[in-house]
Parts: sequence; structure tokens; C-alpha cells
Amino acid sequence: MSSLLAPSARLCRRRGACLLVAAVAFGAGFEARAEGLPRLTVQRTQRTTDCPDAETLAARVSEHMGQLAFDTTALADRREGYDVQILADESGYVAMIRRAGRTDRVRTLSDPGPGCAGLSDALSVTLAILLDQAASRAPTAAPLRSPPRPSERSAAVPVLAPERLALDVVGAGTGGLLVGFSPALVVDVGARPLPRLGLQLGLVLPLSQRFDFPPGAVDVSLTLGLGRVCLVTPFGVPERPWAVSACAALGVGSLRGEGVGYPISRAETRTWVLVGGALETTGPIAGPLGWVGRLDLLAPTTDERFGVDGLPGDAFDPPPLAGVLGLGLRVAY
Repeated sequence: MSSLLAPSARLCRRRGACLLVAAVAFGAGFEARAEGLPRLTVQRTQRTTDCPDAETLAARVSEHMGQLAFDTTALADRREGYDVQILADESGYVAMIRRAGRTDRVRTLSDPGPGCAGLSDALSVTLAILLDQAASRAPTAAPLRSPPRPSERSAAVPVLAPERLALDVVGAGTGGLLVGFSPALVVDVGARPLPRLGLQLGLVLPLSQRFDFPPGAVDVSLTLGLGRVCLVTPFGVPERPWAVSACAALGVGSLRGEGVGYPISRAETRTWVLVGGALETTGPIAGPLGWVGRLDLLAPTTDERFGVDGLPGDAFDPPPLAGVLGLGLRVAY
């Protein structure tokens, strides 16, 4: 850490002296001195609760600088300062530092862990250096400026952490895969290798329907696999984000027809390919458990139908568009 502190003459090098200076400063009256301090906000996720919050991080920066550094109260919301967002995934901890009101420049710090101690030290030192550099560039008599209007305040943008594995179990209704409405169970496994990219493989458990076609009937069954590539957009607050995803979908199914009640009955199985898209929304419930709602719209690439030799017409002729609408639970890690 000593090499990080070297460029700044204002950074405090002895922890005991820093604590003494900070105590004297608080004793002189924080409210009076905090009026002109920059703001500091810290956004954490459920995986980074062991990292410092805004008050703790501001106190550590104040120790480094030997003076009060930030105002973390609600009164500082309209001021300039820094917004810190702390995330964690399988590779460790990541912190993003943004200048309040600006999104074009982000400083990123990372630490493999275990624990958030290493990242916390790097965060406090980096913020102290940024404040020191900003103070050295500031003019001696800055002109007064009116605070920005509430509409100009920067909003906290939720960020979705990558997911190594997600399992969805969805109760669904299907229309057009066979004829009419049929209930189904959809099981999906997926991953989000990047915060805004989702990949899924799913299975619509077998659907079956009997079609009367005198003097007998034709039994039709379908087992359908679905693959999706999704663009994920987060919404909500950083602590409990939810997301809407637009997906490209591909379905590959095994379509089987079998005659029943005819003098000569036979069965035939065909591969059925469908293409389309999906709209999905997901959100948290508790811990790794969340909810998922999804609508798949699929169009067959081939016209698959079943008839009976010697009889006019078709016993099974599916519609040109199929849909799968479902709601269920997601477990993600």
C-alpha cells in the first residue's frame, strides 16, 4: 500500500494519528463541516454484505486523509462526489467507482478474496487519492453554483451479476403445438456468462392428443426441446434487481403419430423444427430462489401433418404459429 500513498502529501501514514485527528474533527461538529463535503454512496449486493457500507468506507478514507472526507447523509444527495458499486462472482470481488453525475468514466478495482478486506483497503486508498487529486486541481476561489434540480440527479443503475447455473421449473399452457390448449411442464437449465447475456436449454415434457378420424383415431405426441439466446436488461434497485429478457428461440421436437382402430395401423415419427422468439421476466424471492415468467412464440419450418392411407384429408394439421406461456420458480447460483 505504501507505493499507492506516495504521490499524495496529504494522506495520513500513521493510523493512530489519523484516528486522533478524526476524533477531534467530529468533536468540533460534523454537521457544520459536512455542508461542503462531497457525497459518497455505496451499493452492495447480497453477496457483498461483508464489504463496507458508505459510512464505514467514508470513515476509513477520513483516516487516510487526516480530515473529514465525505458526507454520507441524505443532505448530500445533490452534491458532487462518488458512487461505488460492489459486486462478487466466482472470480472474486469487483468495485466500480463513478464520479457522481458521470457515466463515461469508471474506475474498476478487483480482488480475488477470500473476504472483502483486500478490496476494502484498495477502495479507501483509491478514494483518498482521488479526493487529493481533485483538491489539487480545484481553483482557490470556486464560483458559487446552484444545486442541480432533482431531475438532474444521477440514478443508481442496477447491475446483474453473472450466473454459473440456473434451473427453471415452469408450469405452462401451450397453444398450437398440437391443436388447441394443452397444459405442460417446462424445465430449463441456463447460465448468464455475462451480466446481459443469457443462454438456456429447456424441455417441454411430452404432450399428447387423440384426434378422431373415423373409422378410427390418430394419437399424436410431441416432445420438444427449446434453446434460447437472450439479451437481458436489468430494472429495479441494485439490492433487488429484476430483469426483462428478449430472446431468440429454436425448438427441435420429436413428433409421433400412430393410428388406432384401423384394419392396418402403423406409427410414424418425424423431427419437427420451429423458430421464433421469447420474452422473459425474472426477479428475486429470497437468496438463490427467484421467479420467472416467459412467453415463447414459435413458427414451424415445415408443414408436418398426419393422415391415414385410403382416407381423404388429414387427421392432424397443426396451426402455423404456436405459443408456450408459463410462470414458475428459478434457482440460480
